Amino acid sequence: MRIPECVVTIGVFDGVHIGHRAILSEVVSLSEKRDGRPVAVTFEPHPDRALGKPMRAARMTTPSEKSRLFAELGIEFLLVVAFDRKVAQMEADEFIDGFILTRFDMKTLVIGHDFCMGRERKGDEEYLSKLGLQRGFDVKAIPSFLFDGKPVSSTWVREAIQSGSIELARNLLGRYPTISGSVVQGHKKGRELGFPTANLDIREGIVPGDGVYTVFAEVEGRSLPAVLAIGERPTLKRKGRSVEVHIPGFSGDLYGSSIKLYIVTMLRKEKLFAGEADLKKAIEQDIKRGLEILKSGRGA
Repeated sequence: MRIPECVVTIGVFDGVHIGHRAILSEVVSLSEKRDGRPVAVTFEPHPDRALGKPMRAARMTTPSEKSRLFAELGIEFLLVVAFDRKVAQMEADEFIDGFILTRFDMKTLVIGHDFCMGRERKGDEEYLSKLGLQRGFDVKAIPSFLFDGKPVSSTWVREAIQSGSIELARNLLGRYPTISGSVVQGHKKGRELGFPTANLDIREGIVPGDGVYTVFAEVEGRSLPAVLAIGERPTLKRKGRSVEVHIPGFSGDLYGSSIKLYIVTMLRKEKLFAGEADLKKAIEQDIKRGLEILKSGRGA
């Protein structure tokens, strides 16, 4: 039995940024007006990954995170389509008929202004509107969502994070950007300097550019203020890029555990210091300033 009176949207929605939120909000709003059910259809894995194409960057949101964000925005039903080459070769009408209309009595399909779907991306607004006349649904296209006069996109969000423009990324996402990883063995140099760090093997999220950041670290069910350092550690003459987080006052064995970081703001770019004494002094200042920012809420 199909779920009745549905307003549906389709997309990858990587990041669930403010442009995506505008589309999802319209789905929820139309559903409320019609006493209907808001539905989102998305894909896993990312289509680029499934087709073996080099992605411009790692995905910003995990499936579970995306599901949580959709629910917070009022989406009642989420359909996650297992994307593979077979799905990629489907015509738009075949996808609509096989995946959506068999499950949902779709009355309205909400899309972005430049949305295309199906084989060779033939399923644009005009195509879908004609299909809707045959299948009994209408199509509503949402204009580009602009920030500072520029259309918001997942690519722009990725670029902002990778360049260390965290305030811009926060504005585009409508929340803190996040990264997650497991704690692995490091060189323990931070401990020698008096600032023990957890070295992270990042599994999810876009790693920011080299520098020092204020973050909230989600550890053992707690959200703790912390300072994150990313880079090549030139003063210590170490090889390879590292992602290390120092959680002031924390004691315990974190090896093998997972940590999620909510990135609040950049403190400074990575820098080569004259020696370890100058580096230690800079770290002390980073921690003091970072904790002040987090306590005051200036990074919110």
